Amino acid sequence: MVDQPETTPIASTRLIAKPPSGRPHPQTERPFDYSTSYGDWPAYGGGVGANKYAPFDQITQENLDKLGIAWIWEWDDSPDWTDRSTRSKMPDGFKATPIMAGGRLFVRSRYSVAVALDPVTGDTLWSFDPGTGEGRRPPMFGFTTRGLAYHQDASGARVLLLTT
Repeated sequence: MVDQPETTPIASTRLIAKPPSGRPHPQTERPFDYSTSYGDWPAYGGGVGANKYAPFDQITQENLDKLGIAWIWEWDDSPDWTDRSTRSKMPDGFKATPIMAGGRLFVRSRYSVAVALDPVTGDTLWSFDPGTGEGRRPPMFGFTTRGLAYHQDASGARVLLLTT
């Protein structure tokens, strides 16, 4: 027989559950390594833990004023803001965040094109266009574009791209 958790009514509509008395509290183990390895930023916020911290030591107070732009990357699917026919297909929800994994910088364009870049030079290494914006009328507020995901296991590494 399974012990039922003890409950405490709060404001007569909510319950707070506690473990049954006499039972040990389960220890929570972290199934993932939440650290960000040097040079990688494989997910939004850094790593699986999204702690937004990178243990990099290249930028210091001494060299902060010497930083500059190394390169600028532009993709050719940006709409022409002056053309009415293009404006109707604007992806208003462009919120993609680049990720860095396996020595490559991965980005997603306004129309869901996945692109791999050389992080040192900014050169495009490859791109994949799922055809999201072709021949479709966008939703009322335009296409929403989020980022990419990176997964690696014994069978290899994958860049994951979801589209609507």
